[in-house]
Amino acid sequence: MDQGTGRCGPLPKKKTSNRRMAPPLGGAKLVFVCDPAGTTGFWQHPINGARTRCGGALTQRFSSEDKQKIREALASADRSGRGSFVAALEGGSHAGTLVDIHVERMQMGPRHLLLGFMQIQPAAAAADKALEEKLDLASQALEHIAEGILILDGDLHVISVNRAYTNITGYTQADMAGKTPFCMQEEVMPPALRKEILQAVASSGHWRGELQDKRANGGTFPELASLSVVRDKRGHPIQYVAVVTDMTQLHKYEDRMAFLASHDSLTGLPNRFMLMRRLTQAVEHAVRSHTPMALLYLDIDNFALVNSSFGTAVGDEVLRKLAHRLQETAAGWGEAFHLGSDGFGVLLSNIESKKDALEMAQSILAGLEAPLQAAGQNLYLSASIGIAMAPPDQDAQLVFRHAGHAMHAAMRRGAGSIECFAGTESDASESLRLATGLRQAMEHGELFLHYQPYFDLYSGSISGAEALLRWQHPELGLIPPARFIPVAEETGHIVRLGEWVLKSACLQMRAWQDAGLQDMHMAVNISARQMRQPDFLDRLVSILDETGLLPGSLVLELTESSMMEDPERTRAVFDQLHALGVGIAIDDFGTGYSSLNYLRQYRVDYLKVDRAFVSNLPHDEHQQAIMRAIIAMAKSLDILVIAEGVETAAQWEFLKTLECEQGQGFLFAHPQPAASIEELMRTGAMFFRPE
Repeated sequence: MDQGTGRCGPLPKKKTSNRRMAPPLGGAKLVFVCDPAGTTGFWQHPINGARTRCGGALTQRFSSEDKQKIREALASADRSGRGSFVAALEGGSHAGTLVDIHVERMQMGPRHLLLGFMQIQPAAAAADKALEEKLDLASQALEHIAEGILILDGDLHVISVNRAYTNITGYTQADMAGKTPFCMQEEVMPPALRKEILQAVASSGHWRGELQDKRANGGTFPELASLSVVRDKRGHPIQYVAVVTDMTQLHKYEDRMAFLASHDSLTGLPNRFMLMRRLTQAVEHAVRSHTPMALLYLDIDNFALVNSSFGTAVGDEVLRKLAHRLQETAAGWGEAFHLGSDGFGVLLSNIESKKDALEMAQSILAGLEAPLQAAGQNLYLSASIGIAMAPPDQDAQLVFRHAGHAMHAAMRRGAGSIECFAGTESDASESLRLATGLRQAMEHGELFLHYQPYFDLYSGSISGAEALLRWQHPELGLIPPARFIPVAEETGHIVRLGEWVLKSACLQMRAWQDAGLQDMHMAVNISARQMRQPDFLDRLVSILDETGLLPGSLVLELTESSMMEDPERTRAVFDQLHALGVGIAIDDFGTGYSSLNYLRQYRVDYLKVDRAFVSNLPHDEHQQAIMRAIIAMAKSLDILVIAEGVETAAQWEFLKTLECEQGQGFLFAHPQPAASIEELMRTGAMFFRPE
């Protein structure tokens, strides 16, 4: 036997003994021969019988803790004839793995040798296999996860990156191997920030934040990054894991949402919310610096004729062109705003006197004299303009209200008029007249309700109707709600007016039910001021009892901005309404100050998405994304979505693909008297069904 050479080489298979010996452990993986001192002669493969000559000590294959135990076990086996023991392997991929060893004494010529059988413990083998499977699974997960993953060594050098990191940045495994992630960010990361990150990881083991990173093509992008340390059993850092998420699309979505919250989606101009912010700043500056500023409030004369004659699509086109003209005219002097419908505002901060404000108003009227082309025709429009200034006004709300009063005064004078608020209530005569008239309107039968139905977008059946207030003044004619509702809010008449609307709508709903029309609900708008009344819920219960209408047939609609005026009070009232069984709808969602997250805090049944998010469907990709997000969030909160302002068949079909349940708009039905609604409900079909 070739001993002590340390060389290993194959030996021809030969028979070593006639003695039949079955491995006591069953299925032994290796067979070996050694002398009592542990010097091995050869190893034999248990299946094919191939032998490998390999001199050297058996103990060299095991851990230092087991070497003496092995020597003692071999000496004992030489004396007694056989022995068994367990030892841990050392070195290689199986380091630390436990093996079972059984040896038997055998006679080979004049020498005593030991025949051994070695097998990895089944539990250890299973653990190794399970570990390999887990590592393989983890590796696959890293390759399929959407976030970029970098594995770094103890010196923050890259060991590996996953596929997502390459897709995000363009850097491959070969590009990054041996480098630090920071080297790719040197041009976009301040040294102080790098120091802050490393200090945070050293102290707490983790850092997370938003960074600017650089792609392989040279472009930069925002990312949400984290860096975490991996420590050994003694707490020493051995590796780091970095996770990278590309925030580009999220930032675009957030920017779009922020724009829509502060701008009108139809015209692109800043909206009323932004006007009030800018107006507050302008008034404060005017008061401090004793320099004038002015607000021009415009209403397009007889604009309803455009919608009724050519349709709202043409009306929207006209509003966009008007907004562009207004923006061009105001450039250099101030900023234009779209306040909703056909109302616009122009804030003038760069003026020296009232004369400048009047000249701007005249320039606006002159600009409107040029025809607007729409629907293949030239349209000639005019506007009524009201002007208010600070000083003398000292408050933004006062400036806005006075500009509105002046605008109504201009409307009374006739189309194309300009009126300045002179600091007296004489300029607000129409508002006072409307306020006085509202006190008698209910008793004199001047108020009445029209109803606009909601439709199930899939079945085409009516699921509800919204009560809409109208006022037929004996002298002023039919007054639109946009003119008298703000007056009612300011004077406090809205509480009494709202109660009349609520009772009238409940009576009509009960009449429809008595006539056999059961499968629908009545929606009634309420104001924040009305809901804040201490006896609001008591009055509501009294009206339901008096009319005989079940609470489940009534839905109260509250605008998003009104809901946020007193969130705690609103939440408490919503809970009480929910307990009563009355439905709750958020009207004009997306135009106020709240967000989808606030819906988690309120018990809401319906979400009416403002027409601004429907008007350009299905062509506007941003509106598609916003509607998809709103509907998904509402469904997760078990809130039914109603799309407002549905006016085309394409909008209707697209909303169905988003699984929007209900819709309301001129495509299906205009507001109309109760008798027309009853006839419509009896037919069981849409007022207008697209082909």
